[in-house]
Amino acid sequence: MQGQAIFRALLGAVIASLFVVRMYYHAQSRHAGPVKQFESPLNIALRATAGISGLGLIVLYLVKPDWMSWASVPLWPWLRWSGAVLGAGAVILLWRVHHELGRNFSGTLHLREQHTLVTSGPYRWVRHPMYTAFYGVGLAFFLISANWFIGAVFLGGLTSVMISRVSKEDAVMAARFGDAYQVWAAHAGRFLPRFRS
Repeated sequence: MQGQAIFRALLGAVIASLFVVRMYYHAQSRHAGPVKQFESPLNIALRATAGISGLGLIVLYLVKPDWMSWASVPLWPWLRWSGAVLGAGAVILLWRVHHELGRNFSGTLHLREQHTLVTSGPYRWVRHPMYTAFYGVGLAFFLISANWFIGAVFLGGLTSVMISRVSKEDAVMAARFGDAYQVWAAHAGRFLPRFRS
């Protein structure tokens, strides 16, 4: 059981790091001026529900792991450790994405009056690196916890958000930045870099 405690501690460290990054940049964005909203209240509510559900499962796993044992899957220890490495890398990527976005960031789909097209850092290669980071976090949660239900809730919730939001994000940015956006989008992959021969 000592080994399980180590993995719970690792999972707690990943979720705590994620929380610190998100809360810091959410606080910073509140002072960045007014926004024009492009996201429906229903979609915002669905995202909040998915996020709270996922966080609740993590807390339950950390506090009462036996209650989540019905969804355990047998994973090799090295896979679970690789999940910790993936989680750390995903949180670092998320921090870098937030850093590059700066005052452009908001938790909802919006544009600010002084919004800029960010094409530096991870955005040099990928148009939606924040989703890439969150997929890494979700996969890390699954691997570290060795719990298919935790992985399914996080990755399923993220996929539903992406289906409802990513195309609209692309359309909003294309309408705002025109040719500059099209030139950037031609070489930056959607979620992963485009590899050319």
